[in-house]
Amino acid sequence: MIQWFYEHGDKVEGPVDGATFNALQAKGVIYQTTLVIQAGMLEWVPLCKVMKTRQMIPLVGGPVPGTNPETAPETIAESEPAPEGMPALA
Repeated sequence: MIQWFYEHGDKVEGPVDGATFNALQAKGVIYQTTLVIQAGMLEWVPLCKVMKTRQMIPLVGGPVPGTNPETAPETIAESEPAPEGMPALA
């Protein structure tokens, strides 16, 4: 079973299973520019880079005002520890 971690504000949330992850997308908690990671990934990436079909990613939410999605990884505090077995945010 795939377990996802995602950034939410200044925190790392997870692990959540696929069904919960999809529900969070539908609610607008997780969106295209949300940084995500799962086992086997080497780094945190925006959700839009790991989903194959854009229709799976709702347009609800959006980037945090005042942030640039291209630099989104820098919006998480570097001191935030990575979940066990996951690389830290750069």
